[in-house]
Amino acid sequence: MKASIISIFFLQFFVSSCVSSNCTRNLQNVENGNQHDNSVKELAVEKYGESFDLLENETSEFYLVISRNKSATETSVKFFVYDQGKHAVILEDFIPLGSVKWTGSYHINVQKFPGTVRIDNPNSGNAGYLFNVKTKQEIKIN
Repeated sequence: MKASIISIFFLQFFVSSCVSSNCTRNLQNVENGNQHDNSVKELAVEKYGESFDLLENETSEFYLVISRNKSATETSVKFFVYDQGKHAVILEDFIPLGSVKWTGSYHINVQKFPGTVRIDNPNSGNAGYLFNVKTKQEIKIN
């Protein structure tokens, strides 16, 4: 009888210690995620002030941070891409007139709109590039 009570006590002790250990690990993961969010937000505030959009990709591995400056004649876009795993900016660009958006889990579409379109210039249409954040490859778009 004594042996079974002691066995039950040790079993209960073991289960409760495993549960509390797992809970602590989950809390640490949440805190680390918040630290990444805070570091990219601090960097965005440092670069762009309080006016920016923070967009995660589908896998939450990368952030696209966009700052738009709207004037009466045009909308300029400043942006950077932040890699959470490396804690680093992997792309930064300025577009006098255009747009930037996620087009997939790892692709960013950067569109550059022409300022003045000339009829006699066939190459004066939209231009830009696709950027793969995983491979850091840029593909020109005409």
